[in-house]
Amino acid sequence: MRNLSEAAELRETPVIGAYIIWHFVKAYCDTCHNVPSIVLVFVAIGILTNVQLARHVGKQKNLSCFRRDLVKNKESDCFAGITRVIKEKFSYTTAALDIAVAANLITMNTEEATVTALPSASNIDERSILTKDVLQIGTKAEQLGKLFAKWGDGQSVLVELEVKL
Repeated sequence: MRNLSEAAELRETPVIGAYIIWHFVKAYCDTCHNVPSIVLVFVAIGILTNVQLARHVGKQKNLSCFRRDLVKNKESDCFAGITRVIKEKFSYTTAALDIAVAANLITMNTEEATVTALPSASNIDERSILTKDVLQIGTKAEQLGKLFAKWGDGQSVLVELEVKL
């Protein structure tokens, strides 16, 4: 990425948010053969749309390592920041979810509050239509989806990251 402001600006687009959600949910489902709760989507968007938090994604083998990485780099105040960003990004995330559903990237089960990635979206040739920067965001979303899936249920993720909604 050219600079932090461009990276942040790119992540602020709900269409990119839909792409992030699709990659996150797909990786989560592929990793644990289960579907994530909608709350985890909000947490993922909070992390992935924050350039400081997102840069730590992909360096760890589990969520505890992710947490330690933030603390080690003196970004422990980011835990409070995650909760704040989730709340600030509520409208953005709901718009991104709407776009993802309308574009047939995901489906939502409103009774169980879960999200499922649709396999038909896998047929898209992303490299031919998306920029390198957007592809990198998608890769980060996949890495975070796998990380969350390996950790267990949504409540455990919220506790580990100290998210208070």
